[in-house]
Amino acid sequence: MAYFDDNQDGRLSLREFADKPNPIFVRYDRNHDCQVTAEEIKGTSSDGKQKPPPIGERGRGGTPGPPPSN
Repeated sequence: MAYFDDNQDGRLSLREFADKPNPIFVRYDRNHDCQVTAEEIKGTSSDGKQKPPPIGERGRGGTPGPPPSN
């Protein structure tokens, strides 16, 4: 919840929730088709080749990785 709660008031507004990409899709939807498949979660493509880690895990700015753990 902390990932979405910009003003840290313990509540999510529609704007807070809708304006940020879902971290699951940012991390796993590697072909950007709005579907997360088992292959994407495992890190392999349909042809069995290993895919590179998501952008957030490579340390590039602008794309969030997994939400911070508390």
